[in-house]
Amino acid sequence: SNELPIDAGVAEELTFELKAYNSDDYEEEYYIDEYFSVYPTGLDADSVTYPYRVSPPGGKVIVDNEDLKFTIESANNDDYWGYMLHLYVENRTEATIYLAWSDLSVNGFGAVPNWNDTVLSGKRKLSFAYISPGYLDANGITNVEEVEFQLVVRDLNDYYDKVYLEETFTFNP
Repeated sequence: SNELPIDAGVAEELTFELKAYNSDDYEEEYYIDEYFSVYPTGLDADSVTYPYRVSPPGGKVIVDNEDLKFTIESANNDDYWGYMLHLYVENRTEATIYLAWSDLSVNGFGAVPNWNDTVLSGKRKLSFAYISPGYLDANGITNVEEVEFQLVVRDLNDYYDKVYLEETFTFNP
């Protein structure tokens, strides 16, 4: 299905990164490497507002501090992706942040973490993480009862020196 399993609201601002490069020489500097924003409802950068987002029933706010809001809004089984976790991230810092999971386990079985994302300063993002059906089958997991992960949040441009968060959390769907 092409429908989002979570309510994305009205898209008043869409921001995307455009990169153009020489496919014969990946080390050559990009021709274009910029972010662009479009305003499909006719607003502009000065008039767009971001309403407070409430965690839906069944969702769990994992982190809500001065730097970041990170919510698992919902989770469901998917025939193709396996077990899907629908995420909401709000970057409250002055930097572009890089987020990643490490030390992932499902029902106590260690798994290879497969989620990371970036969020521009002051922006919000809907994202998803998945636990592959092959991993679930290999470990005899038919019902996900616990997902434990370490959430690491860093400044994308000062990756080794600026860490906003490095903490382990548990989600019980």
